[in-house]
Amino acid sequence: MLPHAAAVTVAVVIFALIYDPFHAGALVFLALAPITLVFCDPRVPCRLGQAALGGFTFGLLAAMAIVGPWMFAASVDYFDRSSAWSIGFTLAINAGYVALFTAPAFMALRVLASAPPMLRVIGAASTWIAFEALRSADPFGNCWALLGQGFANLPLLREAAAFGGVPLLGWLAALTGSAIGVGLQPDVGARDAMRCTAVAVLAPLAAVVLGVAARHQDHVITPLQPLRVAVVQQEIASRDVWNPARRVDNWNSYLETTATLKPGSVDLVVWPESAAPFLLNADPVARDKMIELATTLGAAIMLGAPRSEDVGQGRALMHNSVYFFAPGASEPLIYDKQRLLPFIETMPAATDDPDQSPYAPGSSEKLFDVHGWQIAPLLCFEAVYPQYARQAVADGAHLLVNLSNDAWFDGGAGPEQHWAMSLMRTVELRRPMVRASNGGISGAIGFDGTAIGIPIRRTHAMRIYEIPPPPRTMTATIAYGEYAGWASGVLSLLCLLFALARLRARS
Repeated sequence: MLPHAAAVTVAVVIFALIYDPFHAGALVFLALAPITLVFCDPRVPCRLGQAALGGFTFGLLAAMAIVGPWMFAASVDYFDRSSAWSIGFTLAINAGYVALFTAPAFMALRVLASAPPMLRVIGAASTWIAFEALRSADPFGNCWALLGQGFANLPLLREAAAFGGVPLLGWLAALTGSAIGVGLQPDVGARDAMRCTAVAVLAPLAAVVLGVAARHQDHVITPLQPLRVAVVQQEIASRDVWNPARRVDNWNSYLETTATLKPGSVDLVVWPESAAPFLLNADPVARDKMIELATTLGAAIMLGAPRSEDVGQGRALMHNSVYFFAPGASEPLIYDKQRLLPFIETMPAATDDPDQSPYAPGSSEKLFDVHGWQIAPLLCFEAVYPQYARQAVADGAHLLVNLSNDAWFDGGAGPEQHWAMSLMRTVELRRPMVRASNGGISGAIGFDGTAIGIPIRRTHAMRIYEIPPPPRTMTATIAYGEYAGWASGVLSLLCLLFALARLRARS
C-alpha cells in the first residue's frame, strides 16, 4: 500500500496548493501525475477495492484541505453547534460527497492500467473530468474546486474557457498530468514515452492558443457607453446581519454610505445579499426611501433582501431576492434566487427560528436595464454554477452582478475561492462581472478575467468602477455549454471498454 498512500498524499498536497489561499495555479498541470503514475501502472499491484479506498481517501483529504477550514468555521458560526458536530457536518456534506465520486474514478483509472500507454493517458484525463461533471450535475451538484478552476490565476490560459468552459480547461490539465504520470511508468517504451512527452507539452500549448483565439474574437465591441458602478461593502459580522438589535443600524449604514455619492456621479449602485435584513416588500417606508434615494442620485440601486409571497390559505413562501430600484420608478423590479443553498435555504428548520417559512426558488432569469446595459443578477453561489450566467448571457445580458454575503467564510479562504470561481464566468462568456459582498471580496472583473480597479478586500468601503462595454462575442461555451464534460464521459467509456476487452482476452 506504500506507493498508493504516497501517490494520494502527494496529489492531495498539489490539489490544495492549486487553489486559494496558495493559488499556485501552474501546479494544475501536475495534479494527476502522481495518481496516474501509480494507479495506472500495471506493474504496481492494486486491486479495485484498494483503488476505491485510495480514491475515497483522496476525496476526503483534498476536500478538507481546500474547503474544510472555512466550511468548518461557517458551520460553527451558523448552526451554533459544537466543534465535533461541525467537523462531522463538513466531512459528511462536503468531503464525503466529493469522495463518493473520486472513489469510482480511481477504480476506473485502475482498469485503464491494462490499456496501451496512450489510451491510459486519454482515458485517465477523460475519466477524471467525466466524474467531475457527474459531481457538478443537478440536482445536488457540487461545483466547488473543479480541476479547471485552478486556471483562475493563470492569465491568457484561463481564457481558453471560452471554447468549452471549466471542463475543457480541466481536461487539458488532466491530459498533461496523465501524460507525465504514464510517461514515467517503467513499462512504457521509448516511443510511447516520447508520445507522452509530446502530449504533456502540447496540452498546455493548446490552452495558450485557445486563449489567444478568445482574445482575437473580442474586436467587435457592444455599442454602449461605459457604465459607472458604485459597490458598497460594509463588512458586517455574519451573526450581526440578522441580529434584530442591529438590523436598523445595518440598514442605515448602507443608506448613509450611498447618500454620500454626488447625484449623477454613477449609473448603478450595488449592495450585497441581505443588505436589507427584513422583508423589504412588506415595508412601504423602506421601499419609498429606496425609491427616493435612487431618484435623487439619478442611479439605479440593486440590493439583496428576503421577500414574502402570499400563496393563499394563510400560507406564505420566502424568497431570497434581488430588488432593483430604477430612478423615478414607483415599484422595484424583483429577481428571486433560483439556486438555493442546501441546509440553509432549503432546510429552514435547521435555523434558530422554527416558524420560518420554507424558501422557494425562483423560476427564471431576470434582466434589468440601465442606459441600455442588460444586467443579470446572480445571488451568492449562483455565480459558481455556470448555467445561470450562461442562460442570462444567451438572453442578452451585458453585465453579470453577483450579490453575496461571504462574511460566513471569514474562517478561511472561502471569499478568495468564491471570487476566483466567479471570475471563470467572465472568461467563459466574455462578459464583465460586478461583485458586491457584505464580507470578503467585492469589486469588478473584466471580460478577460482581469480586475477592474482595486477590489475591496475584507474591509468596509465604497468604490466606483467604470465598466467598459463588453464584446459582442458569442462563445462556444454560451452556445454549447459544458459539452467538454460530457464528451469526456464518452471518451472515458470507450477507453474503459477497450481496457476491459483486453483484460478479458488475457484471462
